[in-house]
Amino acid sequence: MKKVLAVVVLLISTNLYSQNIYNKLMGYTNENVAMRDSATSKILHTTAKDLVVFSGIDNTHKGVYKIVFYKKVYYIDKDDVNFVFWKNINTDSINSLSPDEQSKLDSKAKYIGSLIGDSYFNKYNKFLDKARYYGVILDHYSNHKHDEYTDAQDFEVAFYNPTKKTIKYIWITLKGYNSVDDPVMFNNGRYTSTKQCIGPIAPRETSRYNFEYVWFDNIVEYGLIQRIKIQYMDRTIKIINNVSNIEPDMELQNRIDEIIKLGCDNNNEED
Repeated sequence: MKKVLAVVVLLISTNLYSQNIYNKLMGYTNENVAMRDSATSKILHTTAKDLVVFSGIDNTHKGVYKIVFYKKVYYIDKDDVNFVFWKNINTDSINSLSPDEQSKLDSKAKYIGSLIGDSYFNKYNKFLDKARYYGVILDHYSNHKHDEYTDAQDFEVAFYNPTKKTIKYIWITLKGYNSVDDPVMFNNGRYTSTKQCIGPIAPRETSRYNFEYVWFDNIVEYGLIQRIKIQYMDRTIKIINNVSNIEPDMELQNRIDEIIKLGCDNNNEED
């Protein structure tokens, strides 16, 4: 899920700067922080890690950056936003930009910001909201051969915790299928088997699990998760009978990547 749940970060290459300084960046805000609207001075409080685009520096207030959130410009404290590829922004380099260079930076930031507001990003945000409701994101899962000396197969799975609570246990109910999509019986004489994933899985963390010798022959072509049960440290429980609700839409993710790349290409053509 690093690609999926890790907040998307974008480094846009242009030839704007003669001093080889960093260009505008996409980053993400911390949770529950305040951003001030540059036009109205109204305060917007973030409820999650929101995607933003670096647009400049507020020279009237020390330690404040100018960012674009969707299509609007805001001011935010530098400690409340993270630009992964730019750990320490060189304020002198930014301040030395010519008015024309600063204008280009602003326009490009707004352009990328508008892309973030695209319906695909809105759909992805809706998926995250749904995943928080169900309590977990199914990052990936697959079956694979245990080793070259046996026909046994293992099953691996990874979960991302999008909630604010720590996960204690996750139980997964597995079902294997052969090459003609018929279920394969386990050694216990049943078509399903339940495995326990032991936490803790802290908020916004991913944990991976590998179960060995789940199937003892090579008949199984693929394994599916039929049901998921989650128990949190506070003893609350959630049950997911339709795992598609917590699986990232990779087509949507790929589309988001295409939009970002399009933004890079279009902006570079302007230079």
